[in-house]
Amino acid sequence: MNRWMKSIIGIGLVTGLAMPALAFPGNRGGCEGGHSERHMQRLAQQLNLTDEQQQKIRAIHEQDRDDFRKIGQQMRDNRKALYRLDTSDAGYEARVKKLARGQGELVERMIVLHSRERAEVRALLTPEQRETAQKLKQQRRDRMKDRMRDGKGDRGWHERQGPGGMQSM
Repeated sequence: MNRWMKSIIGIGLVTGLAMPALAFPGNRGGCEGGHSERHMQRLAQQLNLTDEQQQKIRAIHEQDRDDFRKIGQQMRDNRKALYRLDTSDAGYEARVKKLARGQGELVERMIVLHSRERAEVRALLTPEQRETAQKLKQQRRDRMKDRMRDGKGDRGWHERQGPGGMQSM
């Protein structure tokens, strides 16, 4: 496998792995309020968040929502452009490299934005809440490992794929 193909696969893996992780703390995609609000209620209960902490966390999520949406849309547009490239075109590899670099930059921006948001939220938590949050995080990781081991970790992925294994656009 040549170097540029490995780069594309690597970027695809980073994107594929990053997006689910970025979907949870605040609903940045679609579905106004639904997932995000249920998630906030669950966290409020599990971490025993005060009303003030909940308001501040909501404000943090709201402040970054448009940036997350914009980056997410750019990533989708970039991926669609990659799928539309003509493999027989003489400039195919150069265009793929350009799109791969662009996708990598978008993933970087998304991860940095998400990390900053997580740090801001974590700063609002008491030491006890941080400890509880860490335990909950480890429990989620353990459940995911179990699902992966049982062959259920990619549930639904194959249903979103179109002909030839590519997402239907």
